[in-house]
Amino acid sequence: MKNVRNGVIVARFQVPNLLDEHKKFLNYVLSQGHKNNIIILGVPATKATKSNPLDFDSRRKMLEEIYPKQFRIAYLKDEND
Repeated sequence: MKNVRNGVIVARFQVPNLLDEHKKFLNYVLSQGHKNNIIILGVPATKATKSNPLDFDSRRKMLEEIYPKQFRIAYLKDEND
C-alpha cells in the first residue's frame, strides 16, 4: 500500500471518545505513508437518533483533538438505498 497516495477511512465514530481500537486503526493508516489521509464520516439524513447521537461537528472536533493535522475530515450523507 505504500504507493497509494490517499488513505481513506469511511466510518461513523458514534462514540464520545475514540476507543483504543479506533486509534490503532487510525494509526495504522497513518503509518502506511500516504500523501493524504482522509476520514469520511457518515451522516444520517435525520437529526440525532439513539444509534447516531453525535453530529458531524462533534465527531470532527473529537478526531481533530487527537489528530490535529494528520487527517482531512469530510462527511457523506446517508442514502435511502
